[in-house]
Amino acid sequence: MREKVLYIVPARLGDAVMTTPVVTLIKHYQPELTLDILAVSPLGASVYQNNPRIGNVYNLTDIEDLKSFSKDYTQAFLTHVDKRTLEAASALDIPLVQAEDADEAQGQAAQSLRFIHHYFNEKNKKFPFEKLAYELYPSQVDKAHIHALLTQALGNIEKYKLIGCHIGCHGIAKSSGVFRKIFKKKTHRKVWPLKHFLKLERLLLKLDPTIRFVITGGPGETELANAFMKKSKSAINLCSQTTTLQLAALMGFLNAYITSDTGALHVACATNVNLIALFGPTNLMRTGPYPKTAFRHILQKDPLSELSPETVMNVIKKYI
Repeated sequence: MREKVLYIVPARLGDAVMTTPVVTLIKHYQPELTLDILAVSPLGASVYQNNPRIGNVYNLTDIEDLKSFSKDYTQAFLTHVDKRTLEAASALDIPLVQAEDADEAQGQAAQSLRFIHHYFNEKNKKFPFEKLAYELYPSQVDKAHIHALLTQALGNIEKYKLIGCHIGCHGIAKSSGVFRKIFKKKTHRKVWPLKHFLKLERLLLKLDPTIRFVITGGPGETELANAFMKKSKSAINLCSQTTTLQLAALMGFLNAYITSDTGALHVACATNVNLIALFGPTNLMRTGPYPKTAFRHILQKDPLSELSPETVMNVIKKYI
């Protein structure tokens, strides 16, 4: 009988995406084992759909008795340690291989990979971590869905240059109070102001009238997206219209993608889209684009509102 192990995946989108190369590394060292996912949220589970290295993906909310559930497994791995993943791990009745607490001086994915590498490799041989990237597997149905949405909005999409824009963040998505604060004070340290996105759109349209912004976001960011659309004359609003894998599929249609430090950034890093990552006060070392490439650009200001639209446009121009 093949050995079966569990890998516990965190709740938030970005955190879950950052765990995906760990699966690749575990299977590198133990290709014969069956590796199943225990996700502590449906969003975390969505990251592992269609992953060919995975046996089954289980959502914590669908399991009534974790102790009984875990009896089919020999051990569990936990590399992203937080309150919810620890609670899930403590309810299992199998040995737990748990990584150390977060090290703010290391990248989140890199720290997890080093832990797994050292666990399996007693001789501590070097491993080319830079070859391990985030992995998402959108299906042909996902790609067709995105193509249909863009075609419905634009007709012949080949006539246009598409710039994806994620104009919110996790903090906005979970709190309408944050949204109100942004519009009262016109600033937010982690989110680029709407007025900057709107000015950037105007500047780019003057440069090339075939440019179209494609707005992305989750259900909690719909209000923010609607506010943008009221002042934009040409953008396409896909906010709350895509799953995780459909968002990954969208990247294949874009000339470039602009986002702050939020889950969408890490989805973009699982693709080859030209990325402009806008960073405010968050730890760039910990959650910056991974792995680093020439087509993933980082622009950082604290507060982020001090980053000018002209600066962002100068990066985008090479991709349009």
